[in-house]
Amino acid sequence: MLEHTHETPAPGHGPSRTPGARRDTDAVLQPFAAVLVETAPDAIVLADSRGTIILWNKAAQTLFGYTEEEAIGQPLTCLMPDRYRDAHQKGLERVRATGYSRLAGKPVELRGLKKDGTEFPLELSLGTWQSGGRLFFSGIIRDITERKRSEETLRDSQERFCQLAENIREVFWMTDPEKNRIIYISPAYEGIWGRTCESLYASPWSWLDAIHPDDRDRVRQAALTKQISGAYDEEYRILRPDGSTRWIWDRAFPIRDASGHVYRITGIAEDITERKQAEEELRASEERLELAVRGSSDGLWDGRVLPGEPWSSPRTPVWYSPRFKAMLGFEEHELDNVLGSWVALLHPEDKERVLAALFAHVERKEPYDVEYRLHTKQGEYRWFRARGQAIWDDAGNPLRMAGSLQCVTERKRAEQALQLAYDETEKILASVPGAILAADQDLRVVYANALACRYFGEARANMLGAPLNEVLPADVAQRSWVYLRRTPQAAENGYWQQDRQFERHGKVYEYRFFPLAIRGSERPQTGIVLWDITENKRLAEQIIQAEKLASLGTLVAGMAHEVNNPAQGIMGLAQLMQDETDLTVVRDYAREIVGYTKHIATVVRDFTTYARQSDQDDETELDLGERMVEAVKLLRLRPQSWHVEVVTDFQPVPFLKARRTEIDQVFVNLIGNAVQAMDGRGCLTLATALRDGMFTASVRDTGGGIPKDRLTKIFDPFYTTKEPGKGTGLGLYIVYKIVTKHGGQVRVDSEVGQGTTFTVAFPLGHTSPQGGPS
Repeated sequence: MLEHTHETPAPGHGPSRTPGARRDTDAVLQPFAAVLVETAPDAIVLADSRGTIILWNKAAQTLFGYTEEEAIGQPLTCLMPDRYRDAHQKGLERVRATGYSRLAGKPVELRGLKKDGTEFPLELSLGTWQSGGRLFFSGIIRDITERKRSEETLRDSQERFCQLAENIREVFWMTDPEKNRIIYISPAYEGIWGRTCESLYASPWSWLDAIHPDDRDRVRQAALTKQISGAYDEEYRILRPDGSTRWIWDRAFPIRDASGHVYRITGIAEDITERKQAEEELRASEERLELAVRGSSDGLWDGRVLPGEPWSSPRTPVWYSPRFKAMLGFEEHELDNVLGSWVALLHPEDKERVLAALFAHVERKEPYDVEYRLHTKQGEYRWFRARGQAIWDDAGNPLRMAGSLQCVTERKRAEQALQLAYDETEKILASVPGAILAADQDLRVVYANALACRYFGEARANMLGAPLNEVLPADVAQRSWVYLRRTPQAAENGYWQQDRQFERHGKVYEYRFFPLAIRGSERPQTGIVLWDITENKRLAEQIIQAEKLASLGTLVAGMAHEVNNPAQGIMGLAQLMQDETDLTVVRDYAREIVGYTKHIATVVRDFTTYARQSDQDDETELDLGERMVEAVKLLRLRPQSWHVEVVTDFQPVPFLKARRTEIDQVFVNLIGNAVQAMDGRGCLTLATALRDGMFTASVRDTGGGIPKDRLTKIFDPFYTTKEPGKGTGLGLYIVYKIVTKHGGQVRVDSEVGQGTTFTVAFPLGHTSPQGGPS
């Protein structure tokens, strides 16, 4: 094939040789060139100036699939895809015109076309030369399919590496073994170190400068010695420019060449600050737990279910804290840490109940809070309260259960003692001949003894919590709110309301309220004691009637005595007047007779008041201060000496609902007595006040006082401390009767030579709903 293409080089285009020497050289080179072309591993193709193939070696035949006979004489365009042919043709024309190819002398990567139409990547080294005035082209063609595939694989690998290195949170780095050059640092460095990658490339040791001074020397030494050996695995702290501290976990491994020489160090640095914080919190939590376990009076337990076994297996491992075992009297090694150890200690009477509660929690997730007895090493049973919580997997299977054990033996004993005391109290209250109720501040029944249940025909369960006005008449229930305001001290001091009565279902009940003092409670309560006095009242009425008849004789005898003395005086004076002729003497006698007559009229009037109370006027709201002032005005009209100084001290008190004539009579009697005690001269003090849940009115004089031996008799009928003829002895008795009728009290305080104070007190429950100041 070379013989067909050999031409004598143009002048100036080859070395100057003599014709004989050139013939000798050509004779040697032609066989060598032929062998070289045929044995070359790359395809070698020669073409003339028209682009027609004139030489085709075996490697070309293997590469493109054409035989030499098929290729020779064919255009070069048959070896290239259609998209390259126009550019190829233009290039040939340009080379023929200029004799210059810009592609000559440098490899070019193109696409080739095989006989079967398959495209493949190739590398073309193009050459041109002239011979005999003709232009020729040579091409050395290499199949670079594998190289391209390797390059693609490498490119993909590099891309994946970059994607991984530049997106992971950890810092990926590469350096030379001497640490003098940073080959690669991933962007995560900037986020963790707070410094730019460019600064590290510029100063390869700047990463070390950021390490905490306490860690720096250790890390420097490890970086220079352990990284090459592959033993570098360090945790250290770095100080960021913003002043914060981060924990780093840094690992490295050496990269070796084919001879085993380390030529690169790669590594990965991870920010483990959160892990360190979690470890510190865990350590602190474990320390707290350890302290809590040591310091707690409760025992702790923690059980885990064995794989493949039911949770209730006696072999289920359960950790019992030292305190747990100590409460039962056991040393650490004396009680096995399995479920069966605990089950064996359960009291026989409690075992079924406790295991049922445990089953309900584990299987149905019901709360586990149960009390039971355990057998101690000392041979006794003690009471304990156990609480626990299980953990389940997504399928609802138990994995673990932990809880606490508290000794409640003393509390149980106290509860038993309390129950015994309660039972004894119930027996005592059941034997009391009276119904006892207790109501809270909402006026609901909180206690009823057995007799109260019998009185009202209700079971205790039905009475407890019932409104008080469903048990008692509405007015009685409403009155109880007064006693809710009593202080506990008043209850402890025994303050009781005076007895009252009400009728219900044909029965007559007597009752009284009293404030309850519940120690340790701020919620006030009211107590009510009731007695069925239906029969007693019937008998009492009979006795009262008999007493009335008996007292009538006493009253009549007393009145006869009070009337008889002045009547005898009148008779004697009248007889004397019959024989007396001196008019002056007669007028004196007449004045004495008028005095005796007035005394008789007073006795009759007081007796009438006592025997028949006025019921002509209805109850109304009365201002006590105002009524005392009216009584003073009335008494000033009497024809007697009045040189009394009146002082008032009226504090705001509620109105009293009562008959005006009765209350006026109370104050007329008390103030009249006070004025008489002072012989019409002195200081009279009238006052109203609120005191201990009562509102009071008092009359104080500066008279001679009442001896102590007479104080107990002054409220008896017809008992008087006045001189004969100046009192009947019914005034204070009438006062007492009117005041007690309204649920009130009368108190007297007196000191001989200093004066006397009478005080009437009414309960707040007897006030008008529209109370007002005096």
